[in-house]
Amino acid sequence: MFARKWRINITAVLIVVLSLGIPMAAFANSMPVYIDEYPAFDIAPMEDCPVKVDKEQLTFKIDERSSADAMVTAEYTLSNTSEEYISVPMVFPFVSDGYWGPDANIEFNGKAVDYKVYNAGYVDVKDYLKEPDAFKKQVDIHTIIENLNSPLYKAKYFDDTADAALYKVTFTKPMDREGYVSFNINTETTRVLTFGFNDFTIDKSGSCTVCTNVGDNHMSETGFILVLGKDTLTDIESNAVKLEKSTVNSKAYILDRIAEDNTAGYAVEMRDMDSYYAQVIRTIDYYWEESLLVFGYDMVKGHMGRYNNIYALLYEVDFEPESTNTLKVAYPMEATFDKRETMDYINTFVYIVNPAEKFLAFGPMDIRVEMNARCPYIIDSSIPFTETEAGVYTASLDGLPAEDVVFSTYPHKEITFLDRTAARVLPRGYAGILLGFAAAVLGLAVVVEFLMIKRKKKAFHDEK
Repeated sequence: MFARKWRINITAVLIVVLSLGIPMAAFANSMPVYIDEYPAFDIAPMEDCPVKVDKEQLTFKIDERSSADAMVTAEYTLSNTSEEYISVPMVFPFVSDGYWGPDANIEFNGKAVDYKVYNAGYVDVKDYLKEPDAFKKQVDIHTIIENLNSPLYKAKYFDDTADAALYKVTFTKPMDREGYVSFNINTETTRVLTFGFNDFTIDKSGSCTVCTNVGDNHMSETGFILVLGKDTLTDIESNAVKLEKSTVNSKAYILDRIAEDNTAGYAVEMRDMDSYYAQVIRTIDYYWEESLLVFGYDMVKGHMGRYNNIYALLYEVDFEPESTNTLKVAYPMEATFDKRETMDYINTFVYIVNPAEKFLAFGPMDIRVEMNARCPYIIDSSIPFTETEAGVYTASLDGLPAEDVVFSTYPHKEITFLDRTAARVLPRGYAGILLGFAAAVLGLAVVVEFLMIKRKKKAFHDEK
């Protein structure tokens, strides 16, 4: 009877443990985590050319500290099939929110290659994993090259090549107060672009105020007001110590200010200024259409950054007649990571291959994925990988795959029932603790029952 009572209690413990796998509405989708990142791309020649890819060695080296970060290295063996010396513009596309560049290193025959970053359009589908067909349609290499060859955007609502009024505003050192300039403008013919101001008050009638914080740590604070269109500023008032008016060329002034921008992540020195300027003008026209009378350059830049911009690294390489050459492109990339339905993160890497279709021909493609110790397994992929050694997966293809290269990594060889159910039922951070506690209780119960049964048997034999 005593042993049977313990078996009933063990059953109760088992019910508690097993119930952890039953989805409960109260805890469903507790703190889901899904962060999508942009895919990586192959390269392409700018136009049709007699260059073929003899082979590509593609390597993903997962960062030891972050399983969602990888260094991608694509090394190509390229042959010039013609008998002529040729210079070929190359395109490496990427999608970004505009706040950072790919930080790529490019080498041709062992020598570093300089490149410029060009705007090549926009994509309104950021998440490849959720809408792959829509994403690929918008980042098709033929569309990207067509955009690169298209005329740059021109201003619609003002003459950006004309002279414009520029107001230089200087504030002296106050005790942490706000510097301001107020004025009225004609809402039909005028807009104002500011530099150094961070607060704006605008009335539809044309009454405007621009402000900036001037703290003790500044001996002086200088702001600039560039008038776009007709100079209709009237009733100007300010607490500035000096207000100076001059005349500048709109385009030249804006380009100079862009070039001076050292905001981290923008890599202005790597951008093609004409291409970047066209983005700025497009945004100014958008603000004009939206009847925004005054706006700062930081606002313009932020608006541009909210787009999913398609950029292209453009560089040029020279081929000797009938020569064989090596081209290496290395850059960091981030995976889309997902923890909505599992205990650990699933990291999914995407490599888009459609740009390489522009080459004359494409030979074998070897792929190597070097995992880290924290996440050493590929659990899903668009192509068959082989684990050739611990933490290293490889694949060999006869040519470009029919679909993009997609693979997902995980800390375990497979996603278990426990992974999925515990993630749904238990709040994040407590699942492992509670499951460990339940397992310990179960183990203790089994040990106690074993000892009690053994003790009872001993007592039975003693009675005999």
